[in-house]
Amino acid sequence: MQDQMKEKLAKMQQDIEESQRDLLSHLKQLMAGGHGKGKSPVVNSGDDHKDPAYLSGFALTNIQVQLGVYPQRVPVTIRS
Repeated sequence: MQDQMKEKLAKMQQDIEESQRDLLSHLKQLMAGGHGKGKSPVVNSGDDHKDPAYLSGFALTNIQVQLGVYPQRVPVTIRS
């Protein structure tokens, strides 16, 4: 049983590594300006609800997080 789990884990790790290599290769190709296979990186705005441009729970790095309430300020007393 433990050997089977180790084999499954090794297979999953190999699959993850292969996926990462494929993603990095695709990212390098996009950054170099090549789109390959005639596909465009532009998101089709007609399918916004079916296929989101990014995964739910994924925070964009150039978007500032907005807090629901304002942060509390520390009261300061100025004496002269």
